[in-house]
Amino acid sequence: MKTLNLRKTMSFDNTPRLFQIIVVLTGVLFFAVPCTAGVVMNTNDTGADSLPQVIADAAAGETITFDSGIANSTIIFASQIDIGKNLTIDGETNNITVSGGGSVRIFFISGSSAVTLANLTISNGKATGAGEGGGICIGNDATLTADNCTFSNNQATYGGAVDAYGTLNANPN
Repeated sequence: MKTLNLRKTMSFDNTPRLFQIIVVLTGVLFFAVPCTAGVVMNTNDTGADSLPQVIADAAAGETITFDSGIANSTIIFASQIDIGKNLTIDGETNNITVSGGGSVRIFFISGSSAVTLANLTISNGKATGAGEGGGICIGNDATLTADNCTFSNNQATYGGAVDAYGTLNANPN
């Protein structure tokens, strides 16, 4: 029986030093760059670094997070936030609440977008008239995944917290 030694390692002994540095840096950059769209820096409902602006600026597939300086804060919206692209919005451990202030729906997810909301509280959203989804309304082909989210005090004629024409995946912690 023959034994194979599979414990070979890559050696840079005969490789020029500059090439070694480039290989190491390329590996660091490849593994160290997260796919993060932006960081919400304030609790404003409009303007630079606000959640609506960071959503608008994000490319499809990116993740939005919140600066630790606004931890334990509530962002109150004066108008509904429309999301029409694949995004993740993650409150992480910052205890962020997004609110409709008791007068507007918070999010409308449209198109064939897939949105993940994680570690957020969605509260005081209100769909007016014969409205649907006080906190969130999910359009026909859209998908919402709610990971470790709390819904509280949302009001609507249909679906107080969430009204789903599309797909809703709810994952508690």
